[in-house]
Amino acid sequence: MRVRLTKMNIFGAIVILVLLIAGLILGANPLYCLALIANLLLLLYSYDRIENRSLLFTFGVAYFTFLLGREFLEVYFQYRIENYSANINNHTYLCLILGTLGVWITYAVFERRSNNRKIESKQNSIVLDDPLGIRVRKISKWLFFASMPFGLITRFAIAWFVRRASYTEYYIDFVNVLYGGNAVLYIVGRLENVMPVALGIFFSTLPSKRESKPVMLTYFLYCVISLGAGNRGTFVLGVLYLFVFIVHMQGKRPEEQWFEKKMMIYAIILIPIIAVAGSLYNLMRLNMETAGISLLDAFINFFYDQGVTITVIKHGYELEDMIPKQGPYLLEFLHSGTLARLLGIPVYHGNTVEHALYGGSFTHSLAYTVMMSGYLAGRGTGTSYIAELYYDLGYPGVFFGSAVYGWLFSKIQNSRANKLFVRSLIFVLVTQFLWAPRGSYTAFISFLSAPTTIASYILIWGLAKLIQSKYRNS
Repeated sequence: MRVRLTKMNIFGAIVILVLLIAGLILGANPLYCLALIANLLLLLYSYDRIENRSLLFTFGVAYFTFLLGREFLEVYFQYRIENYSANINNHTYLCLILGTLGVWITYAVFERRSNNRKIESKQNSIVLDDPLGIRVRKISKWLFFASMPFGLITRFAIAWFVRRASYTEYYIDFVNVLYGGNAVLYIVGRLENVMPVALGIFFSTLPSKRESKPVMLTYFLYCVISLGAGNRGTFVLGVLYLFVFIVHMQGKRPEEQWFEKKMMIYAIILIPIIAVAGSLYNLMRLNMETAGISLLDAFINFFYDQGVTITVIKHGYELEDMIPKQGPYLLEFLHSGTLARLLGIPVYHGNTVEHALYGGSFTHSLAYTVMMSGYLAGRGTGTSYIAELYYDLGYPGVFFGSAVYGWLFSKIQNSRANKLFVRSLIFVLVTQFLWAPRGSYTAFISFLSAPTTIASYILIWGLAKLIQSKYRNS
């Protein structure tokens, strides 16, 4: 890897030096400092060629926000320090270092082997001139807009339920209604799941900026409305997904001016505004008092709360012997969707004892172990792909499991146009990868094997092939 002497790299080197000196003065854990520096170096590396490394950059931002940010406030600002043993902290920081290096090293290796610049011009012409690609684009766009109303209905229904009951009860009562008690809501919810699949397939055809704008604006509106339902994850993922797509398209269609680096300045300005609004909204939806909370407190609380996922890694290590043994939790995808039904494996929903003990989900098993009655009341701990990899495969699993992500990220950024179907699969799964720091390692397989995903692919590709065959015969 060649290091270019740019203003951003110089600024990054100064920041790292300051953090090292401050860490020494404050007596910070050396392993945490290494984990933080590794993440910052990954961000600098990906920013250097962000048009070709947008997914890696965005993953690095998510990695810091969900896994390093909370500890950063504790270590460098002594903010709301939590007490864990040195052994637990050392384990956590070592896992974070291995996770970062696994993704980064593998991405760099496979990027060097690719010949992305030589195929970009060929890639654009192949997609635009290929009749099948054009039809796939039109059909997926139509399906996206056709399924969007069902997504909005679901979001409004959740917001209404949360307002009348509570956010935690959503995970018990509303989920039970959605999956078993109300056939209309169940069908509407399934149709909503078609929307992100259609969106990913549409993006994979590398559409023009003009054709993409109404799709992106509609999806952004959906993400904003999701905030009213308390789904901050949907909003954050949606914004990150749009960022990845826009920057990726700048590399594929630079003549259309999709993205300029000065836009990062606008993003940096907006981050505090979004953080403050998100923090205040979080307090309101939990019926907590917001009076007397300063803007600075709201800003800090937002990042502190988002970084709670690091405690998943700590609890997973601390309570390792108490977590229900259900075989590899990395095989969670076998307990949901089409695969579970084909294999005759029971599918569980919501916060129940059965889901925690027999559902094959590290998310539910850990939450039940940590909270017990709190879990049954609707609360949860969440999960992290880092914690799951360590629980099943130890430290080598954290590194090599992360390396698989790095390889996949490289494939996403350097995918070839003559493999549209493969590229569509990757674009559909981008949000699953971005959520991995606070999500399940194999969530992308669960999503890919879901009945709605399979049905969407059959519909889009089936119609495209059918129309193409009619044109050939006419």
